[in-house]
Amino acid sequence: MNTRSQETSTAAAIHPLITCRKVGERFQPIEPTATFYVDSPEIHSLLQFENLPKESKLTAKWFYGSVDQEPFHVASIDISGSDTVHFWLQAPASGWYIGSYRIEIYLNEERIETREILVTYK
Repeated sequence: MNTRSQETSTAAAIHPLITCRKVGERFQPIEPTATFYVDSPEIHSLLQFENLPKESKLTAKWFYGSVDQEPFHVASIDISGSDTVHFWLQAPASGWYIGSYRIEIYLNEERIETREILVTYK
């Protein structure tokens, strides 16, 4: 995960999560999509936020399959102000499992967004 600082203004805001195949040097999404392939090298997600108070924490939880399962990957970062957070996963050596995945984003332990993605054959 990486962050990129931006200037701050007054109102707190969190923009919708974007999933994409690649991320540019200035944290812009390249090939935004919710569908990935078994041979995709990585799955990227970007989340922009503005004017969050100090000691805020963003957490991304990655799930495969059913809603009842435990996350297979969790990443957290302390944040404040205005920034972009980049959460990503590299493909397993054997490739991604076919099926649905879910990314849940939490701000200070409160779920603020859920994004469904699909991994399939080309």
